Amino acid sequence: TGAGVTIDAFRNGKAIIGTAYAERSGDLVYDLERLAPGLAGSPGENIARTLRSLFPSLGGTLTAEILFRAKVSSSSSPGQLEGDAVARLRSSLEEILVSLSAPAPRIYLDRRGLPKLFSIIPLMHCGDLEERLFPTISSALHYFVSRSRSGADFEQRLSEYRLPLRHQHQKILRTLA
Repeated sequence: TGAGVTIDAFRNGKAIIGTAYAERSGDLVYDLERLAPGLAGSPGENIARTLRSLFPSLGGTLTAEILFRAKVSSSSSPGQLEGDAVARLRSSLEEILVSLSAPAPRIYLDRRGLPKLFSIIPLMHCGDLEERLFPTISSALHYFVSRSRSGADFEQRLSEYRLPLRHQHQKILRTLA
C-alpha cells in the first residue's frame, strides 16, 4: 500500500488497485467451544477430516500435529474418542494457536538432508527428522526450494546410474549360473 491506498495485490489485484486499504483483524478466530459439539456431530467421520472441517485454516500438517500432541490416532473417528481425549484435543489446539502467534520458520530434513516439511512452529510429530531454524521465512523457503530441486536432480541422476548397474548385475548372475 502507499499512503493507505492499495497499489498492488495478489488476489483480485486489478479489482482492488486504487482502493483504500483497511486492515482486518481477527480473521482467524477459532471458536474452541465448537470443538466438542462438532466432534459429537460427526461420530463416523475420520477425526482429522472432522478437525479440518471445523477449523479449515489449520490444514493437514497442523491437524496432524494437534492429533499427535493429543495422543489421538489420525485414523480414529470422533465416536471412538474415550476419556479426556476431547480435552486433550482442545489443549493441543490451544498450544498450536499460541505457537502460531510467535512464528519461527523452520525446515524438517530427512536423513539424507533433503527438505520434507516447512513450518513456522515446532512440529513434535516430526521427531525423526532434523529440524533447522531460519532467521526469516524468505530464507527458509529459499533453502527449501533450492534443496528440493537439487535433491530431485540427484534422485534423477541416481536413478539413471542404477538401471545400467542392475542390468549388469543380472547379466553377471546369469553368467555365473
